[in-house]
Amino acid sequence: MMALHRADQRSLNQTKRLMVDLAMFGRYYPPTGLRNEADVRAAYAQRGLDFDRVASESRALTAQFPFENLISMGSWSMSGGGMMFVGHDGVSTVTMDSPGMITTSQYEATFQRAVGYIDEAIARADSGPMLDALVAGVASIEAYLIHRAAIWNAGHPDDQLAETPPKRIPFDDKLRDWIPRMAAGRHLDMSDRIWQDFDHLRGIRDRTQVHAHQPSFGFTYSEMADVANRFGNGVAHLMRRLHLLFGEQAPPVVLRASYMPQVTTQP
Repeated sequence: MMALHRADQRSLNQTKRLMVDLAMFGRYYPPTGLRNEADVRAAYAQRGLDFDRVASESRALTAQFPFENLISMGSWSMSGGGMMFVGHDGVSTVTMDSPGMITTSQYEATFQRAVGYIDEAIARADSGPMLDALVAGVASIEAYLIHRAAIWNAGHPDDQLAETPPKRIPFDDKLRDWIPRMAAGRHLDMSDRIWQDFDHLRGIRDRTQVHAHQPSFGFTYSEMADVANRFGNGVAHLMRRLHLLFGEQAPPVVLRASYMPQVTTQP
């Protein structure tokens, strides 16, 4: 029976790039203010750590790093008491007075689910969670744009970014039109390999949603491996790029997913 395989270690280069990303803009608190790899190496040295040695000893996918915030901001479990989450406009958006789960960052929680589905799909060589990862991964990118629009709208009451039902604005048009307004004229590159991989995954998602209304469809093991590999580029790296575009620190789960070993098929 065919299986999907992913090494349990990153390459040395991937590990170093992840270490730099985590230290520079990985939600480490207090913010480091580090600007480049040389700064990161110096920060490691100030802690008595050799950057290259830490990298060589921390290639395992489960390794943790000195400059890493392990707290997730996606969803929280509440076992008792009450909790209120206040949005960017200062208005309460979620209030709970009994045990349950609260999602404070929709895009991050959705991205985390997508990563979990990818891991499950690889472990089981199963197209079901791989398709779930496609849906959640694309949705997380869409949710991030909503997240940024909410921040913009809170500070610009006379220049709101919103859709007026029943008219819907195509997602690509939002990227082209909204991002330059929110990001001081900066544009998202929608022509390189990162965008091409996202668009490819989005196309598969759209086709499988159509096939959901048909009795059957096919998804080869090679296609599943290709989806998993494109996810790291077309979803994780795209999410990373969006955070950099807005000067926003990125969730560590996004940075980790951006530097993963290739998935292959094995008999």
